Amino acid sequence: MSKEMLFDIEIFRPCTSEPEGQALTVLQRFGAREAWKTRGLAGVKLTLSEAQGLARILEDSGAAVFIQPDQYREPVISMTEARALAQKKLDELTSIEGKVFGPLEDGVEQWMWWRFYVDHIPSQKEGREPGCIFIDIDKLDGHVATTEDARQYKRWQT
Repeated sequence: MSKEMLFDIEIFRPCTSEPEGQALTVLQRFGAREAWKTRGLAGVKLTLSEAQGLARILEDSGAAVFIQPDQYREPVISMTEARALAQKKLDELTSIEGKVFGPLEDGVEQWMWWRFYVDHIPSQKEGREPGCIFIDIDKLDGHVATTEDARQYKRWQT
Protein backbone atom coordinates (compact mmCIF):
# COMPACT_ATOMS: atom_id res chain seq x y z
CA MET A 1 0.00 0.00 0.00
CA SER A 2 1.76 3.18 -1.16
CA LYS A 3 1.00 6.59 0.25
CA GLU A 4 0.22 9.22 -2.37
CA MET A 5 2.75 12.04 -2.52
CA LEU A 6 1.42 15.36 -1.27
CA PHE A 7 2.56 18.78 -2.41
CA ASP A 8 2.97 22.29 -1.06
CA ILE A 9 3.17 25.62 -2.89
CA GLU A 10 6.23 27.86 -2.55
CA ILE A 11 5.24 31.47 -3.22
CA PHE A 12 8.26 33.45 -4.31
CA ARG A 13 6.31 36.47 -5.60
CA PRO A 14 3.08 37.20 -3.72
CA CYS A 15 -0.20 37.83 -5.54
CA THR A 16 -0.81 41.37 -6.73
CA SER A 17 -4.57 40.95 -6.21
CA GLU A 18 -6.69 38.70 -4.02
CA PRO A 19 -7.14 35.29 -5.66
CA GLU A 20 -10.58 33.91 -6.40
CA GLY A 21 -12.65 32.24 -3.69
CA GLN A 22 -11.67 28.66 -4.50
CA ALA A 23 -8.02 29.36 -3.71
CA LEU A 24 -8.95 31.13 -0.49
CA THR A 25 -11.11 28.16 0.52
CA VAL A 26 -8.20 25.75 -0.03
CA LEU A 27 -5.76 27.98 1.86
CA GLN A 28 -8.26 28.46 4.70
CA ARG A 29 -8.58 24.67 5.06
CA PHE A 30 -4.90 24.61 6.06
CA GLY A 31 -5.04 27.73 8.23
CA ALA A 32 -3.15 29.66 5.56
CA ARG A 33 -5.83 31.97 4.14
CA GLU A 34 -3.41 34.92 3.95
CA ALA A 35 -0.51 32.94 2.44
CA TRP A 36 -1.09 34.54 -0.98
CA LYS A 37 0.15 37.86 0.46
CA THR A 38 3.66 36.74 1.43
CA ARG A 39 6.69 34.80 0.21
CA GLY A 40 7.35 31.29 1.45
CA LEU A 41 5.63 27.95 1.72
CA ALA A 42 1.85 28.10 1.84
CA GLY A 43 1.73 25.17 4.26
CA VAL A 44 -0.76 23.06 2.32
CA LYS A 45 -0.79 19.30 1.69
CA LEU A 46 -2.47 18.69 -1.65
CA THR A 47 -2.48 16.09 -4.37
CA LEU A 48 -0.50 17.10 -7.44
CA SER A 49 -3.61 18.05 -9.42
CA GLU A 50 -4.96 20.10 -6.50
CA ALA A 51 -1.61 21.86 -6.09
CA GLN A 52 -1.46 22.60 -9.82
CA GLY A 53 -4.98 24.03 -9.70
CA LEU A 54 -4.13 26.24 -6.74
CA ALA A 55 -0.91 27.35 -8.45
CA ARG A 56 -2.85 28.39 -11.59
CA ILE A 57 -5.27 30.49 -9.55
CA LEU A 58 -2.45 32.16 -7.62
CA GLU A 59 -0.56 32.84 -10.85
CA ASP A 60 -3.69 34.35 -12.39
CA SER A 61 -3.66 36.73 -9.41
CA GLY A 62 -0.08 37.80 -10.12
CA ALA A 63 1.89 35.33 -7.99
CA ALA A 64 4.91 33.30 -9.02
CA VAL A 65 4.96 29.86 -7.42
CA PHE A 66 6.66 26.49 -7.41
CA ILE A 67 5.04 23.19 -6.57
CA GLN A 68 7.14 20.84 -4.47
CA PRO A 69 6.61 17.72 -2.36
CA ASP A 70 5.51 18.79 1.11
CA GLN A 71 8.16 16.69 2.88
CA TYR A 72 10.81 19.21 1.76
CA ARG A 73 9.50 21.67 4.36
CA GLU A 74 11.82 20.03 6.88
CA PRO A 75 15.19 19.10 5.36
CA VAL A 76 16.90 15.95 6.60
CA ILE A 77 20.29 16.93 5.16
CA SER A 78 21.86 20.05 6.69
CA MET A 79 23.80 22.65 4.72
CA THR A 80 27.01 21.36 6.35
CA GLU A 81 26.29 17.76 5.32
CA ALA A 82 25.33 18.91 1.83
CA ARG A 83 28.59 20.83 1.48
CA ALA A 84 30.58 17.67 2.26
CA LEU A 85 28.57 15.76 -0.37
CA ALA A 86 29.05 18.55 -2.93
CA GLN A 87 32.80 18.57 -2.23
CA LYS A 88 32.90 14.81 -2.81
CA LYS A 89 31.14 15.31 -6.18
CA LEU A 90 33.55 18.11 -7.09
CA ASP A 91 36.50 15.84 -6.22
CA GLU A 92 35.06 13.15 -8.53
CA LEU A 93 34.62 15.66 -11.37
CA THR A 94 38.15 16.97 -10.87
CA SER A 95 39.59 13.46 -11.02
CA ILE A 96 37.85 12.95 -14.37
CA GLU A 97 38.22 16.38 -16.00
CA GLY A 98 41.37 17.70 -14.34
CA LYS A 99 41.97 21.00 -12.63
CA VAL A 100 39.39 22.99 -14.56
CA PHE A 101 37.30 24.00 -11.55
CA GLY A 102 37.65 26.64 -8.89
CA PRO A 103 36.89 26.00 -5.24
CA LEU A 104 33.43 25.06 -3.98
CA GLU A 105 31.56 28.26 -3.11
CA ASP A 106 29.17 28.66 -0.18
CA GLY A 107 25.82 26.99 -0.70
CA VAL A 108 22.44 28.62 -1.05
CA GLU A 109 19.08 27.16 -0.21
CA GLN A 110 16.84 26.20 -3.10
CA TRP A 111 13.37 24.66 -2.87
CA MET A 112 14.42 21.02 -2.78
CA TRP A 113 18.21 21.28 -2.90
CA TRP A 114 21.19 22.94 -1.38
CA ARG A 115 22.92 24.55 -4.38
CA PHE A 116 26.68 24.99 -4.58
CA TYR A 117 28.55 26.94 -7.27
CA VAL A 118 31.94 26.06 -8.71
CA ASP A 119 33.77 28.22 -11.24
CA HIS A 120 34.49 26.39 -14.51
CA ILE A 121 37.70 28.06 -15.64
CA PRO A 122 37.59 27.13 -19.38
CA SER A 123 34.03 28.49 -19.68
CA GLN A 124 35.06 31.74 -18.01
CA LYS A 125 38.12 32.13 -20.27
CA GLU A 126 35.87 31.67 -23.32
CA GLY A 127 33.33 34.16 -21.95
CA ARG A 128 30.56 31.56 -21.74
CA GLU A 129 27.76 32.08 -19.26
CA PRO A 130 27.24 31.20 -16.51
CA GLY A 131 30.94 30.25 -16.26
CA CYS A 132 30.28 27.84 -13.45
CA ILE A 133 28.65 24.54 -12.65
CA PHE A 134 26.00 23.90 -10.05
CA ILE A 135 26.08 20.97 -7.68
CA ASP A 136 22.62 20.51 -6.20
CA ILE A 137 22.25 18.25 -3.16
CA ASP A 138 18.79 16.88 -2.34
CA LYS A 139 17.61 18.02 1.09
CA LEU A 140 16.00 14.69 1.96
CA ASP A 141 18.46 11.99 0.96
CA GLY A 142 21.63 13.85 -0.06
CA HIS A 143 21.86 12.63 -3.64
CA VAL A 144 23.29 14.90 -6.30
CA ALA A 145 20.38 16.19 -8.35
CA THR A 146 20.13 14.68 -11.81
CA THR A 147 18.59 15.61 -15.13
CA GLU A 148 15.72 13.24 -14.30
CA ASP A 149 15.10 15.15 -11.07
CA ALA A 150 14.84 18.35 -13.11
CA ARG A 151 12.42 16.70 -15.55
CA GLN A 152 10.23 15.47 -12.70
CA TYR A 153 10.26 18.90 -11.08
CA LYS A 154 9.23 20.48 -14.38
CA ARG A 155 6.33 18.00 -14.75
CA TRP A 156 5.01 19.04 -11.34
CA GLN A 157 4.87 22.68 -12.46
CA THR A 158 2.58 22.07 -15.43
